[in-house]
Amino acid sequence: MKCSASAGSVNRCEGYHGLYCEEEYNECLSAPCQNYATCRDLINAYECVCTPQFE
Repeated sequence: MKCSASAGSVNRCEGYHGLYCEEEYNECLSAPCQNYATCRDLINAYECVCTPQFE
């Protein structure tokens, strides 16, 4: 499937990018987790895994 990225169009490969939606976005690159939590990149999402002292 070719990824639609033109102005005004809906991205048909949500969570992915590239001409054929072959590359997943890494939501952890922006360092969204706090208090030394580990970021787990998911498809179109992320999860923060807390250290024991912050659970």
